Amino acid sequence: MDNVIKHCDKQCMGWGWYLANDMQFYILSPLFLILLHKMKYVGHGAMLFFLTGCLTSRMITADYYGMRLPHRNPFVLHNISYYSQINTPLNHTHEAWADSSPLYNKPYTRIAPYLVGMWLGYLLVINSNRVRLGKLKLLVGWCVAITIGISIIYGLYGFYKDFPVTHLGNKSESIIYIGCTRFGWSIALAWVIFVCATGNGGPVNTFLSWKVWAPLGRLTYCAYIVHPAVIFYFGTTMEKTLHYTDLVFVQQYISLVVVSYGVAFVLSMTVEAPMLGLEKVLFKRWLK
Repeated sequence: MDNVIKHCDKQCMGWGWYLANDMQFYILSPLFLILLHKMKYVGHGAMLFFLTGCLTSRMITADYYGMRLPHRNPFVLHNISYYSQINTPLNHTHEAWADSSPLYNKPYTRIAPYLVGMWLGYLLVINSNRVRLGKLKLLVGWCVAITIGISIIYGLYGFYKDFPVTHLGNKSESIIYIGCTRFGWSIALAWVIFVCATGNGGPVNTFLSWKVWAPLGRLTYCAYIVHPAVIFYFGTTMEKTLHYTDLVFVQQYISLVVVSYGVAFVLSMTVEAPMLGLEKVLFKRWLK
């Protein structure tokens, strides 16, 4: 195990690590769904148990390894330079496990958003996508979802408003943010999906249902596969560093998105689409 941990950084396509998590969640999901169908309360209890375990494991791991806010940003503290990020331990750094992102890529710290999605799907199915919400409920729901989403995104503004960052978050706020941020974000997204799927989304549903998103939606997986390679290529072939301005980085963002989706289209047409077609042919023959 130690040998595997020490070579986690040798992966050919490192950003594909989440696919392993996703497959494990996919394999587990029928167990929850069967319980929800056969023994509803037992199913809800099992999902709540796993959800609580996920959030608790995140908090315990963050506390044990001394993980502190902010994250993914260089800073100077007491005249010592660090590169701190949420998944970077500041304590017990001598342990082999500390070198393998003990919080970031482990399935037991990642399953909470997946469970929220399963709960949402179950709720939509048992109600046949027909839920009537009054104006007050919609207002409260949108306010809560927007507040949670904005708090997660801009909650670290106090750390980043000055550069370099000169202080770490205290233990309590770091553990709460690290433990609940992904779960909170999934709750905010689940609300948007819920109101749109049940016909309560209004203009938000109109915008998200715009047909122009359909072809882009079909390319999202391929874009996920290729976009880090595109970013790495652009970054490593630059002859000099960029001078930071908001406009320059907006331009960089737009250009990288366009190129990534262009490469994704080629990959989809040459690999994904033919394989899907072959899969359909094989399944048709097998079903006969």
